[in-house]
Amino acid sequence: MTRFHNSHKATFNNSYTHAADYADVGYSLKGFLRESYNLVVHLGNHHAIEEAYIFPLLAHKHPAFREGAEHKADHAAIHDGLERYQQFLRASMMDESKYSPEKMREILDSFREPLFRHLDQEVEDLKPETLWKHGFTLDEVRRMPFH
Repeated sequence: MTRFHNSHKATFNNSYTHAADYADVGYSLKGFLRESYNLVVHLGNHHAIEEAYIFPLLAHKHPAFREGAEHKADHAAIHDGLERYQQFLRASMMDESKYSPEKMREILDSFREPLFRHLDQEVEDLKPETLWKHGFTLDEVRRMPFH
Protein backbone atom coordinates (compact mmCIF):
# COMPACT_ATOMS: atom_id res chain seq x y z
CA MET A 1 0.00 0.00 0.00
CA THR A 2 2.84 2.38 0.85
CA ARG A 3 4.25 2.06 -2.68
CA PHE A 4 0.92 3.07 -4.25
CA HIS A 5 0.46 5.96 -1.86
CA ASN A 6 3.99 7.25 -2.46
CA SER A 7 3.37 7.06 -6.21
CA HIS A 8 0.23 9.22 -5.84
CA LYS A 9 2.19 11.75 -3.80
CA ALA A 10 5.01 11.82 -6.36
CA THR A 11 2.58 12.41 -9.25
CA PHE A 12 0.84 15.16 -7.27
CA ASN A 13 4.15 16.81 -6.37
CA ASN A 14 5.48 16.58 -9.92
CA SER A 15 2.41 18.34 -11.29
CA TYR A 16 2.51 21.01 -8.60
CA THR A 17 6.26 21.62 -8.86
CA HIS A 18 6.36 21.82 -12.65
CA ALA A 19 3.07 23.63 -13.27
CA ALA A 20 4.95 26.67 -14.58
CA ASP A 21 8.25 25.16 -15.77
CA TYR A 22 7.07 21.95 -17.46
CA ALA A 23 8.93 22.86 -20.68
CA ASP A 24 12.20 23.29 -18.76
CA VAL A 25 12.03 19.66 -17.66
CA GLY A 26 11.23 18.31 -21.13
CA TYR A 27 7.44 18.29 -21.35
CA SER A 28 5.21 19.77 -24.00
CA LEU A 29 2.05 21.22 -22.45
CA LYS A 30 -0.02 18.31 -23.78
CA GLY A 31 2.50 15.79 -22.42
CA PHE A 32 2.57 17.51 -19.04
CA LEU A 33 -1.23 17.57 -18.85
CA ARG A 34 -1.41 13.86 -19.77
CA GLU A 35 1.20 13.05 -17.11
CA SER A 36 -0.73 15.15 -14.59
CA TYR A 37 -3.95 13.35 -15.52
CA ASN A 38 -2.41 10.11 -14.24
CA LEU A 39 -3.28 11.23 -10.71
CA VAL A 40 -6.97 11.38 -11.66
CA VAL A 41 -6.91 7.91 -13.21
CA HIS A 42 -4.67 6.09 -10.76
CA LEU A 43 -5.98 7.64 -7.54
CA GLY A 44 -9.56 7.23 -8.71
CA ASN A 45 -8.99 3.56 -9.53
CA HIS A 46 -7.07 3.00 -6.30
CA HIS A 47 -9.89 4.42 -4.19
CA ALA A 48 -12.53 2.49 -6.12
CA ILE A 49 -10.66 -0.77 -5.48
CA GLU A 50 -10.20 0.07 -1.80
CA GLU A 51 -13.88 0.85 -1.33
CA ALA A 52 -15.08 -2.21 -3.23
CA TYR A 53 -12.62 -4.83 -1.97
CA ILE A 54 -10.34 -3.67 0.84
CA PHE A 55 -12.53 -1.60 3.14
CA PRO A 56 -15.22 -4.31 3.41
CA LEU A 57 -12.55 -6.81 4.55
CA LEU A 58 -11.46 -4.42 7.28
CA ALA A 59 -14.75 -2.83 8.35
CA HIS A 60 -15.98 -5.69 10.51
CA LYS A 61 -13.11 -5.18 12.99
CA HIS A 62 -11.49 -1.81 12.22
CA PRO A 63 -13.83 1.17 12.82
CA ALA A 64 -11.83 3.59 10.61
CA PHE A 65 -12.90 1.61 7.53
CA ARG A 66 -16.62 1.39 8.25
CA GLU A 67 -19.28 3.14 6.22
CA GLY A 68 -19.32 6.81 7.17
CA ALA A 69 -15.99 6.56 9.04
CA GLU A 70 -12.85 8.59 8.41
CA HIS A 71 -11.39 6.81 5.38
CA LYS A 72 -14.60 6.85 3.37
CA ALA A 73 -15.19 10.48 4.38
CA ASP A 74 -11.62 11.32 3.33
CA HIS A 75 -12.23 9.75 -0.07
CA ALA A 76 -15.28 11.97 -0.59
CA ALA A 77 -13.35 15.14 0.34
CA ILE A 78 -10.42 14.18 -1.87
CA HIS A 79 -12.65 13.38 -4.81
CA ASP A 80 -14.29 16.79 -4.72
CA GLY A 81 -10.87 18.31 -5.40
CA LEU A 82 -9.93 15.55 -7.81
CA GLU A 83 -13.10 16.22 -9.82
CA ARG A 84 -12.22 19.93 -10.12
CA TYR A 85 -8.70 18.93 -11.13
CA GLN A 86 -10.02 16.53 -13.77
CA GLN A 87 -12.30 19.20 -15.24
CA PHE A 88 -9.44 21.71 -15.35
CA LEU A 89 -7.07 19.22 -17.02
CA ARG A 90 -9.66 18.16 -19.61
CA ALA A 91 -10.48 21.76 -20.47
CA SER A 92 -6.77 22.57 -20.76
CA MET A 93 -6.15 19.54 -22.99
CA MET A 94 -8.96 20.58 -25.30
CA ASP A 95 -7.90 24.24 -25.38
CA GLU A 96 -4.36 24.97 -24.23
CA SER A 97 -5.22 28.65 -23.77
CA LYS A 98 -7.29 27.60 -20.73
CA TYR A 99 -4.19 26.31 -18.94
CA SER A 100 -2.95 28.35 -16.02
CA PRO A 101 -0.19 27.19 -13.67
CA GLU A 102 -1.69 29.34 -10.91
CA LYS A 103 -5.12 27.72 -11.36
CA MET A 104 -3.57 24.26 -11.41
CA ARG A 105 -1.74 24.91 -8.15
CA GLU A 106 -4.84 26.46 -6.59
CA ILE A 107 -6.85 23.33 -7.35
CA LEU A 108 -4.10 21.02 -6.12
CA ASP A 109 -3.75 23.10 -2.94
CA SER A 110 -7.48 22.63 -2.32
CA PHE A 111 -7.07 18.90 -1.68
CA ARG A 112 -3.37 18.45 -0.85
CA GLU A 113 -3.80 18.38 2.94
CA PRO A 114 -6.68 15.87 3.06
CA LEU A 115 -5.02 13.70 0.40
CA PHE A 116 -1.59 13.49 2.01
CA ARG A 117 -3.01 13.12 5.53
CA HIS A 118 -5.31 10.35 4.31
CA LEU A 119 -2.57 8.49 2.45
CA ASP A 120 -0.33 8.56 5.52
CA GLN A 121 -3.11 7.63 7.96
CA GLU A 122 -4.32 4.75 5.85
CA VAL A 123 -0.81 3.25 5.78
CA GLU A 124 -0.64 3.64 9.57
CA ASP A 125 -4.06 1.97 9.98
CA LEU A 126 -2.96 -0.96 7.81
CA LYS A 127 0.25 -1.79 9.65
CA PRO A 128 0.14 -5.34 11.01
CA GLU A 129 0.45 -4.17 14.64
CA THR A 130 -2.54 -1.85 14.14
CA LEU A 131 -4.59 -4.62 12.56
CA TRP A 132 -3.69 -6.98 15.42
CA LYS A 133 -4.77 -4.30 17.90
CA HIS A 134 -8.20 -4.39 16.23
CA GLY A 135 -8.44 -8.16 16.55
CA PHE A 136 -7.18 -9.41 13.19
CA THR A 137 -5.32 -12.71 13.30
CA LEU A 138 -2.03 -13.41 11.54
CA ASP A 139 -3.89 -15.63 9.05
CA GLU A 140 -6.35 -12.83 8.26
CA VAL A 141 -3.54 -10.34 7.73
CA ARG A 142 -1.64 -12.75 5.47
CA ARG A 143 -4.74 -13.26 3.30
CA MET A 144 -5.25 -9.53 2.75
CA PRO A 145 -4.54 -8.55 -0.85
CA PHE A 146 -2.39 -5.53 -0.01
CA HIS A 147 0.41 -7.34 1.84
